Amino acid sequence: MMIETRANFVFMLIGLILMWLVTPMISMVSTDVGNIALYVVIGAALCLGAWSLSKERGFFLVAAGITLAAVAYSIVAYLTGNALARFLVLGLEIIFWSMCAWFVARHVLADGSAVRNRIAGAICIYMIAAVIWAHLYTALNLWMPGSFNGLDAVPFEKQFAELLYFSFVTLTTLGYGDMSPAHPVARLLAQMEAVFGQFYIAILVATLVGIRIARASSRD
Repeated sequence: MMIETRANFVFMLIGLILMWLVTPMISMVSTDVGNIALYVVIGAALCLGAWSLSKERGFFLVAAGITLAAVAYSIVAYLTGNALARFLVLGLEIIFWSMCAWFVARHVLADGSAVRNRIAGAICIYMIAAVIWAHLYTALNLWMPGSFNGLDAVPFEKQFAELLYFSFVTLTTLGYGDMSPAHPVARLLAQMEAVFGQFYIAILVATLVGIRIARASSRD
């Protein structure tokens, strides 16, 4: 299967790295400025992710619509503190990043010659997985507070930063122990993420090697 690589996943990767690096620093700011900045950074990551799909009109329009809806509900959630609006924001962002992961995977695992874009896409999928699980953890803790041991009693906006850290620690199976799942559903999600993190690396490397061998054989 050969898919023309028209999307530029470098933009998406920049957005994910921006969210990954800036979110912890923003979470240290205890004022409303920190909360607003957190929404801005997440919104910027969504915009960059959507822009990476700009050459695929159908995907781009859907991604842009989800981004606008997520930003709108984020404003409502911040101003009102409404739990339903917060769930909607988390749900929309899970849908957005899941769609991006599927789209990127189609290009990464397809035959093609855009090596830089393929590598950027592979890294994007790994980071997107951590972001999606962080959203799931945040939604679970919003629904059932106390689902995680070691999670400080911080505002909703700061919980995502804490759980994004926990998500990356779980995905890479570092397991520092400063934060741990307490609720059975949280434990299940953590187990699933750890298994995904290990199998993703193994399957991705095997697949890319297989594609390279197949391409080399076809030239002979």
